[in-house]
Amino acid sequence: MAKIKIRENDLDNALKFINQALLFNYNDLTAQAIKAHILILMKSDQAEKLLKDSLEIDNSASAVLFEYSKINPDYLDTLKHFIDTRLNDVLDLVQLYLEIGQYADALPALNIYKDDNPLKSYYESYIYSKLDSQEQALASAKLGASTWS
Repeated sequence: MAKIKIRENDLDNALKFINQALLFNYNDLTAQAIKAHILILMKSDQAEKLLKDSLEIDNSASAVLFEYSKINPDYLDTLKHFIDTRLNDVLDLVQLYLEIGQYADALPALNIYKDDNPLKSYYESYIYSKLDSQEQALASAKLGASTWS
């Protein structure tokens, strides 16, 4: 429900639902990252402490590192260290932001992957289309088609 409420930009209810989910499994790092994302959108000071606590559980959690990089850009390098050559891990991170309708975050997450890949281009095309950037969406789709081998 929290993901749906974020898509609807109902952040207060999204926070309530994610807090309920965390009552059942506080160590769910995806839920922790979603909560941090909500807190960042709400401009809450609580996000940084939550992210630090989450990194104590797993210092390689990609969604947590991505959210923390919004507060401290040094953490983007840490995240890149873990996943910049692993397309499946990057796409897993991107998928989280697609599910919650945060396309502006999905694009920089996708760009963590440093190599060219048709699948990356197709995801990029989809994200640009959701951001109403039709020319960029078409260019990305063409790039994906031209690099498919």
